[in-house]
Amino acid sequence: MPNYFAAAALAAVMGLSVAAAARADEPTPAQKAEIARLVGIARLQHRLSGDVALKAPQATLHLGHRYYFLGPEEAKQVLKEWGNPPSAAEDVLGIVFPADKSFLDDTWGAVVTYEQAGYIADKDANSTDYNKYVEEVQKGEDSENEARKKDGFPSIHLVGWAQAPSYDPARHYLIWARDLRFSGEKDDTLNYDVRLLGRRGFLSVNLVSKMPQLASVRADAASLAAAATFDPRQLLQ
Repeated sequence: MPNYFAAAALAAVMGLSVAAAARADEPTPAQKAEIARLVGIARLQHRLSGDVALKAPQATLHLGHRYYFLGPEEAKQVLKEWGNPPSAAEDVLGIVFPADKSFLDDTWGAVVTYEQAGYIADKDANSTDYNKYVEEVQKGEDSENEARKKDGFPSIHLVGWAQAPSYDPARHYLIWARDLRFSGEKDDTLNYDVRLLGRRGFLSVNLVSKMPQLASVRADAASLAAAATFDPRQLLQ
């Protein structure tokens, strides 16, 4: 299960929160150059709204005009600029943002992936011991964090559930939120995962934000859960 890190890229350049960056002293020449580079990336991104077809999982994101989608290469670039290791961007199909925001803003991004995990029965989705999952992840954190530190990335601690897992048998989706603590960060990271179960695997829409934004992200997670559908041949019977 991926642990994506969220950051406002411009604020990261300044070493400040977005609000503080607006009040900061004049940026250094190096900071100005980096800001210009990031703004240039945002301007060149290809934003897709409306109905976005995902070929590999044979699914569609019905985004309307509230959200937009960036394809796999641009999604990988965003994750890199947010400070994630290359492994976090493997097999990413794209990323979704609110229509009026970009990766430079203090907002969430929803990373879209697909895992061909085979058929998952309703009873299995609804009976998994998710608290045991938390315990198992926490036990393995030391070895994982040693590898992350060697590669120059912050350590991660799974604090627990920000929203306990629940399953909707009518629409065949799981939804949960994890509270993740990255070393050196003031606020914990929020990973809100919506998993739509299909005949051959599941589509994951993983909203990445900060814990103080939990209430607003919860509403968007529910909206995106309703917006994701498999094509008829991929639906569970």
